[in-house]
Amino acid sequence: MNNALLQEILDQVRPLIHQGKVADYIPALADVAADHLAIAVCLRDGTLFQAGDAEMRFSIQSISKALSLTVALTRYEDSEIWQRVGK
Repeated sequence: MNNALLQEILDQVRPLIHQGKVADYIPALADVAADHLAIAVCLRDGTLFQAGDAEMRFSIQSISKALSLTVALTRYEDSEIWQRVGK
């Protein structure tokens, strides 16, 4: 893992950036430039790798749901999670 690898990945997916649409119905996202794109990976030891617009601050919105699910999957049985969340 290194910044150059993340930059390669970013370069591969950047042509797809305009296939999506900014969620302009969410005020925190309405004024964000549609061409901002970044990847950042933080290892358990605190080592940080990043590429693209990783220093730009943004509202994480529903990304937090995936992070919360990841934490829950490490702490609870799958069956208990999916019973509460739905699969």
